[in-house]
Amino acid sequence: MTVDVHYDLDALFGDANGKLTVTFQDPLGGTLFDLRAPMRIVFHNDLGVPIDATNGAASVVVYAHANSDVFGSSDAPPLYTNFSGLTAEDFPGFGLGTHIRDTALADPVAGPDLPLTGTSPNYFEILGTIPAGASADWGVASSIVGGIYMPGGVYTLTQPDRLSDDSFTLTFQLGPNAIDAASMALLKAQWDLLHPPPIKISAGDARATEGGDLAFAVTLDRTAATAVTVHYEAVNGTAKAGEDFLPTAGDLTFAAGETSKTVIVHTQTDGLTEGNETLTLALTTPTGAQVGTNGTGTVLDAPPPPKPAHPLTHDFNGDGTADILLAGADGSHVVWTQSGGTVQTNSLLANIGDVWSLAAAGDLSGDGKADLLFRGADGQVLLWTMNGGQIVAQTLLGNPTNYWHIAGTGDFNGDGKADILWTGANGEVDTWDVANGQANFLGAPGAFWSIAGTGDFSGDGKTDILWRGQDGTVAFWTMDGGRPSSASIISNPGTYWHVAGTGYFNDDAQADILWQGQHGETSFWTLGANGMPMGGGIIAAPGAYWSLAGAEDYSGDGQTDLLWRGQGGELAAWMLHDGQVTGMPLLGFPTSFWSPIG
Repeated sequence: MTVDVHYDLDALFGDANGKLTVTFQDPLGGTLFDLRAPMRIVFHNDLGVPIDATNGAASVVVYAHANSDVFGSSDAPPLYTNFSGLTAEDFPGFGLGTHIRDTALADPVAGPDLPLTGTSPNYFEILGTIPAGASADWGVASSIVGGIYMPGGVYTLTQPDRLSDDSFTLTFQLGPNAIDAASMALLKAQWDLLHPPPIKISAGDARATEGGDLAFAVTLDRTAATAVTVHYEAVNGTAKAGEDFLPTAGDLTFAAGETSKTVIVHTQTDGLTEGNETLTLALTTPTGAQVGTNGTGTVLDAPPPPKPAHPLTHDFNGDGTADILLAGADGSHVVWTQSGGTVQTNSLLANIGDVWSLAAAGDLSGDGKADLLFRGADGQVLLWTMNGGQIVAQTLLGNPTNYWHIAGTGDFNGDGKADILWTGANGEVDTWDVANGQANFLGAPGAFWSIAGTGDFSGDGKTDILWRGQDGTVAFWTMDGGRPSSASIISNPGTYWHVAGTGYFNDDAQADILWQGQHGETSFWTLGANGMPMGGGIIAAPGAYWSLAGAEDYSGDGQTDLLWRGQGGELAAWMLHDGQVTGMPLLGFPTSFWSPIG
């Protein structure tokens, strides 16, 4: 019997991955090969290029393997295959390998190796060169199943009834250098032309900030002649459907010639700080293509909302941090611009003399830099427009007479420019809109009430007015368009505490109230959106050596800090965040000639 083995492109590049197998089955199993008959094996080179088998590294290797329900059972002898009779003369120009490589070359087919006897090898090599289109005749070999090996190569059948499912397989495999690189590249090109790889459909990655859309590009790696479909679904990772993104699934259809589609996954804002989270856009059940890669969607944490830009009364250079204003005993003034507790510049202003007195500070020009208001002995009002430590303009605003005194400044109408708050000798309240020269009479609340401060207690971007009753009651007027729109009583902490200032002791938009007790304790109330106290706490009692000199944002973090004056003249800041002291920088040592204006 002759067995022709044809090694072609399919054997080299097909599913066998370079291994060509031939299985021999007992005829009782209904196949063509009789395991008991002598066989001549002829190896045909159908690749179209020479096969170089001149040494063991570039050979055609043949393995023998067994596959049977009977093999190894206690009542059946093992299968023997006799190749020991083969010699180099059996196929001229070729040699026969006789060395064993079980440990060097892994078995390509499942099942135990055939237990070959004597000096016979369990694999053989064709040695030499097989030209394109040529054949290598392996000569005649015989094998037998269910027999007993006798000296001299004599076999005796003992159990012919146990042959129905016995088989063994020969596997032919080229060595690593049997075909030169150029020829291998040519063969691979021919194979690819005849067997193009399947179209791959893949999803790219996507990124979006929570609340935005993840846009996944789903693409084919080349055009298809017919329609391609695929199912997609957004699958939970650290990001969860219903919490971080909306459940998303569906099907895509690529018409012939189309190569790209987009899948949108809508993300959700959960308001939590939890780091970036991921999900997977999974592609399944494709038709006309194979799935390449799935896409990873990264949901980025939404940035925290910007801190509200609270107006600063003493920010002379517009850098977002309050500076230090010092008044000299002779009527001169000094501006220390500072940042984070470090003095940057020291500017001596013109000496205005003893006819004028400093009345207030605030950004009356609307350029983001604090200006100064002076009051003359006769009631005149003078505005110094400032740029850092420089006076850029001096403007007389008018003379309301000494019946009126300046109670503070604030942007009561929300136009971005500070206005002047006035109180009359009989308790009347008025504002001046410096930008257009308009005066607004607000009312006369009576002798029971006095102005305790100003600040945006409603969080609407307009300055409101804080009132204190003679019994300690705290209330405020909500301002709108330069006039009161509502009046609210907050609470009554008692007369032990006095209002030491207003500011922002957390990151919300509502101004808060700074308190000092009769023994120097310093506390604050944080106010909610309705102006009612929502929290607060004791900051500290610094002792009799220190006195409060100011309350503004000296660190630039959007929250109010405290300025202290020591009995030795030193100035120190308490940097606060959420009511906690985070630093206490010493700003300098002005002499007793100078007094800080808070």
